[in-house]
Amino acid sequence: MLTTLFATLIMLAPGQDAKPTMCPIMGGPAAKEGPVVEFAGSKYEFCCAGCDATFQKDPAGALKAEKIQGKTVGVFLFDPVSHHRIEAMKAKGMSEFGGQRYYFETAANKATFDKNMKKYAAVPAKESLVCPVSHETIANYDKAGLYADFNGVRYYICCADCEGSFKGKEAEYAKGVAKSVKTPAAIRAGGK
Repeated sequence: MLTTLFATLIMLAPGQDAKPTMCPIMGGPAAKEGPVVEFAGSKYEFCCAGCDATFQKDPAGALKAEKIQGKTVGVFLFDPVSHHRIEAMKAKGMSEFGGQRYYFETAANKATFDKNMKKYAAVPAKESLVCPVSHETIANYDKAGLYADFNGVRYYICCADCEGSFKGKEAEYAKGVAKSVKTPAAIRAGGK
């Protein structure tokens, strides 16, 4: 009995996925070793090859499909309160909302998110994958250190040093990467 209790606690630890994500195309369980696509700061896994290509054609449309409503299909790669990149195994809490799984750097961030999920889960219609401070192109969301929202645009930032420079001078830095601002697009992750 003690072994069963211990195994259950390990399975429910904050850094562990409580359940597998679902394929955003078919709605069934995603294959852990299958293709991965990132979109708007989240990663998506698929049940089979082919679903990823379908998703990449129209990710926003796929995420509105009725067959996936009420299912967790994506994992947001950042703590939505601190905006810092986070690994699931280092998380101090987890919440699910709007088809996404969110991880948190602190229990306080999770509590803040849980009080106003809609606010913290909101994603601007435009983004830039060019660090506004260093002008470094960020290959995919997984490579960003954090993000900052400013005037309806989500700016992905390469590192904490650039975060400090960006704060308080957002308008100045945003101007320098204005040409990189676009509607989010699907990105094949990690060469899978």
